[in-house]
Amino acid sequence: MSFKRLDAANSAGFTLVELLVSIVLIGVVGSIASAAVITATKTQRSTDSLVTARTEASKSVERISRDVRTANPLRIAQANDLTLDTLRGTTCERRRYYVDGNSRLMLSIAPFASGVKCGTSGSTPGTAVPTVIADEVAVGSVPVFSYQRWD
Repeated sequence: MSFKRLDAANSAGFTLVELLVSIVLIGVVGSIASAAVITATKTQRSTDSLVTARTEASKSVERISRDVRTANPLRIAQANDLTLDTLRGTTCERRRYYVDGNSRLMLSIAPFASGVKCGTSGSTPGTAVPTVIADEVAVGSVPVFSYQRWD
């Protein structure tokens, strides 16, 4: 029985230690890469939600300012409640912007009967339909609506 001696130049393949070291290194690099991808995804989601919230807030502010400009008359103007009558097409509507108990900015629209002019005293609007405009409006000591006189 003869044993063949292998020279380093003739040996092919990797040792068990080399394989274990390479597996550990690939695991470490994979962990770092996956952590970076997860962080980037969370940052992107956060940025997307901020952009969406700012866009919705901008739309809400534009809607409210348009209604205030066309109000006839402005019925109630308080820190967290704004009620006005406005003409939409040929129908007069009573619009109420307010903050509900869950800190949501709400819009309640109640149309008047057809033929009723905006600002007519004694006329009562129909049933109001509330809609959520914005979630989680910070109320506390800061009013949602603020007013200035322009005399």
